[in-house]
Amino acid sequence: MTASGEEAPGVHPRPPYGPPIHDAIAGNDLQHMKAVAEAARRALYGVDFAPVGPDRHGEVKQALDALEAAITRLDRAGGADG
Repeated sequence: MTASGEEAPGVHPRPPYGPPIHDAIAGNDLQHMKAVAEAARRALYGVDFAPVGPDRHGEVKQALDALEAAITRLDRAGGADG
């Protein structure tokens, strides 16, 4: 991966199954585990966004917090997928 977060030419990302997930679990590094889980979700559900610039970090974090709170509420209520 390049410094800008893009894949280097001819380099393909690892698939989100098997060793990457098991290696993350074995590594016992919480932040890495969360990052791998998020990457697997993006691969599973086809959701991808452009990187967030520092000037928008607070706005996106606040929106993400609201989304996570809504997910928690629905989960606890046995929402559509729960």
